[in-house]
Amino acid sequence: MSEINELADAAGGKATPEPSIAWRSDYGSVIGSRWVRVLKWLLWLGLIALATVPWDLQDHAHWYKVTWRPFTGLVRPFDMLLNLALYVPVGLLSPFRRGRWFPIVALAVVTSVSCEFAQVFSHSRFPSMTDVTMNALGALLGVLILRAQRAAA
Repeated sequence: MSEINELADAAGGKATPEPSIAWRSDYGSVIGSRWVRVLKWLLWLGLIALATVPWDLQDHAHWYKVTWRPFTGLVRPFDMLLNLALYVPVGLLSPFRRGRWFPIVALAVVTSVSCEFAQVFSHSRFPSMTDVTMNALGALLGVLILRAQRAAA
């Protein structure tokens, strides 16, 4: 862009203004794409809530069904992988600045605990801290993948 401005100045023409840094986000793209990223991130969190909050909520809690310690009791590897995969996009689509992994993982934990808490009021669901742990690890894995992509670029 500066070469064009130098040629325009040499020819006596009007130079085009340089793009302002203020119009760029941390990701090097136009600021509008950050809002698209936020929208995708919020939609994914909504999809998680729709997929994991039970539809058969009762008026009484089933605290005896909660597995309070991760990786104890009935542990199904396939469910663990699904929980991990469900939260990887939370880290990948994160609208936070580079290097900010803690808010992403914290939000994943809050979302996961909220969904598991709703399952306490369901006859058909079994809330587990294993799910919360795998969801947090999935969000962290998404952040690490995003960092690796940025480092390679």
